[in-house]
Amino acid sequence: MVDKKDISFKILKYGLIFLLITMPFYAFISVFTTSLIGHYTFVRLYKEFILLFLTIVGVYLIITDDKLRKQFFSNTIIKLIIVFAIIVLVSGFVAKYMNQVTTKSLEFGLIVDLRFFLVFSVSYLAGLKIKLSDNQLIKFIFWPAMIVIIFAIVQFFFLPHNFLSHFGYNSHTIQPFQTINSNSNFVRVISFLRGSNPLGAYLILPITLLAVIFYDSKKKTLVVIGALLALMALIFSFSRSAWLGAALAVFLVFYLKLPTKQLRKIVIMTLIGLVILFGLSFIVFRNNTTYQNLVFHYSSHSAAATSSDGNHLKALNTGLIHVLQNPLGSGTGTAGPASIYNSKPAVISENYFLQIGIEQGWLGLFIFVLILIYVLYGLWQNKKSQLSLILFCALLGICLVNLLLPEFTDDTISYVLWIPIGLSLASQSSKK
Repeated sequence: MVDKKDISFKILKYGLIFLLITMPFYAFISVFTTSLIGHYTFVRLYKEFILLFLTIVGVYLIITDDKLRKQFFSNTIIKLIIVFAIIVLVSGFVAKYMNQVTTKSLEFGLIVDLRFFLVFSVSYLAGLKIKLSDNQLIKFIFWPAMIVIIFAIVQFFFLPHNFLSHFGYNSHTIQPFQTINSNSNFVRVISFLRGSNPLGAYLILPITLLAVIFYDSKKKTLVVIGALLALMALIFSFSRSAWLGAALAVFLVFYLKLPTKQLRKIVIMTLIGLVILFGLSFIVFRNNTTYQNLVFHYSSHSAAATSSDGNHLKALNTGLIHVLQNPLGSGTGTAGPASIYNSKPAVISENYFLQIGIEQGWLGLFIFVLILIYVLYGLWQNKKSQLSLILFCALLGICLVNLLLPEFTDDTISYVLWIPIGLSLASQSSKK
């Protein structure tokens, strides 16, 4: 007789693998499918439908397996996620009751705030029983990333700027390319993702992966070539926050992997030297139009009415003031991308942590940060594992990005980062 639990775990296993492999191409799949059948909003929710189905399977397993249920709910991260979810739900329905948000904004806000924690929870539950080795997960991350990277480079050097418009990219779905300061001479690649900044944030993961496996790989030349290609794609995204996040992640890898304190000091001195060099370049090239565009996304000849940095600083300042003046928060859906569906002007803080603070107040922000700390601590405890070290350094790099851009809201990041994190932490728990 077929065991329903075995079938359920296989569904979770292959469902998560499918999402992990395909999510780097999610934006392309959604737009191209829409060009064939329409219904863009419905089509781009396909991965949420898969996640919902996997969640139902997971709930069935929790209900029918006492041992699994106790193991799952004994985890501190899961407990904190439940508390955070309650805060998000209560604040959202209160905001809806007080007519602070529309139904669509509330729905979108719930997805944005809870999606990647739900991904983590389902992955953690699955990882308590199913066995996926670190090498398997690394391959599932690496090979799709290389396709994204190679296409980004081809897009930059060889393809027309509007190439993706042949596949349904337009102003109603996703723009086929982005520019710096509305200047067509400075085109930013998006590859298969929904934008240049999401592409840059996503590339932090494979770049960190390549930095880690460099030390243990016998084919170092191939790893170096892969890393150079990944860095080229990152540069062509012209996502400055991703540059900083990748630099932090790679620095952490080298610092933690080097065997002696002397070599670590050399890495730190090299980093300080690069910072000084950047400062000198600012003095020497501060009036150079190309330098202004690439580094500051602004120039004296810009076609944009306001500078990118000016908009970022204004949004950050407004968000910080809002958090300080509203300790209880204003409710789910009142900030971030979900807020564009409200009757009031959208509240975009350009910082995911401030976005959580605006919506969920000080308590919600505290719980959110506490969850991240526990996740990082769990990965750190198993840092001798290649996968855990990759995820630890990459998560810190992406957290840095989220201090400047709300990239935790990105669909690809929500799945590609948090599926292996959930599986990795569950594997550690099972061994203990």
